[in-house]
Amino acid sequence: SRMGVTVETAIAGEQLGEPVGSIHVAPTDALRSTRVEAEELPLVIDEVPVLAMLGTHAPGETWFLGASELRVKESDRLAALVAGIRALGGHAAAESDDLVIAGGGLRGGVASSGGDHRVAMAFTVGSLAADRPSEVEGMEAAAVSFPGFVETLRSMGAGIEVVG
Repeated sequence: SRMGVTVETAIAGEQLGEPVGSIHVAPTDALRSTRVEAEELPLVIDEVPVLAMLGTHAPGETWFLGASELRVKESDRLAALVAGIRALGGHAAAESDDLVIAGGGLRGGVASSGGDHRVAMAFTVGSLAADRPSEVEGMEAAAVSFPGFVETLRSMGAGIEVVG
């Protein structure tokens, strides 16, 4: 609810040592930008890519402070997020180890996942609300953590085409 959405989860079991279930996300009154402090960041470090994409559609600026850990994940996620959001027609910058995202939406474009599964999925989800069709290079990386990602989005009505 911090960014203006309601998230409900229902854990159905466990698979490969990880909980599995369903997530229902619904808007509340209005999408809002937020500021994630450095001490909060470890609690959402793996969610930063998708939260950053949410931030591109929220009015104002969304900040992730002290995000240096993003530089040493499967890729330099901080650099990948800034480059990808810009490539998709949004506004993002890295100020030291802080990530700042300016709302206003995405115009559309071509972004590279850099081979990072979380970045690939985040760019794909964020692009669904872009003004024009977008392309995410390196989508095969999504299979690392979510083998049925594209098919799941298609089953929910997303118009996704896999090229190459």
